[in-house]
Amino acid sequence: MTFSIKILTVTLGVILGLGLSVPKSFAFNDDEQSEIEAIVHNYLIENPQILEEMIAAMKFQEAFSAQKKAKDIIVEKYDAIFYPGAAFVTGNPKGDVTLVEFFDYTCVFCRKSLPDLEKLINTDPNLRVVFIDFPALRGRNPTSMVATRASVAAAQQEGKYAAYHFKMMGTKSGLTEKAIVRIAGEVGLDVEQLTKDMNAPETYARIDANMELARDLGIDGTPTFIVGDQVIAGAVGYDLLKAEIDEVRRKAAAAKTKAD
Repeated sequence: MTFSIKILTVTLGVILGLGLSVPKSFAFNDDEQSEIEAIVHNYLIENPQILEEMIAAMKFQEAFSAQKKAKDIIVEKYDAIFYPGAAFVTGNPKGDVTLVEFFDYTCVFCRKSLPDLEKLINTDPNLRVVFIDFPALRGRNPTSMVATRASVAAAQQEGKYAAYHFKMMGTKSGLTEKAIVRIAGEVGLDVEQLTKDMNAPETYARIDANMELARDLGIDGTPTFIVGDQVIAGAVGYDLLKAEIDEVRRKAAAAKTKAD
């Protein structure tokens, strides 16, 4: 095999990402190796879109791998995700589709998503919504962890979590420790008991479990939603969330039809 054919074959394999193995007959000396590198370099300079396509392909593969891993974790930790306790559920507790939100009270985009969640709950009588406190911004804003502790503690007082959640998340001016306590009183929480429960080992254990769950799922920001086996990052809006909910119902109906 001539040198030019060897270069052409290997170079195309490199550029096109064919993953070709190089047999011993393709061994190159230093000069040949330098020439190959120059050919590849010049080709990429003249065709920069190749690099863009390679980067896009890498990002797609990374996203695909992350989504695949998340789907496996959703199956493995299904109960922890979808059934964290009745206190953290709103909407229809017996709904046919569950929407899970990992959120942080100090997250601007979580507040931005609040009207979308409220609209989904108000317009879909069969939607079950689960809130998972995840202080993603605790490193930048100490109020993040304080609000999370108060929220988890509020779940200990029967029937008060949802009201507290929506009022805290709906605070326009930003949360402070004083506001966290004030809002607790406004929604009828026992503030003294709330303060005690905020410092209880069980509260910290719940938060640690939530953070571990987020890490397992590859979640590092809020809001992040889970619908069916899909992890959806960001304040994606009402329409996309509704479309994912509808898709879960469509798949369930198709599976039922097939089973019948």
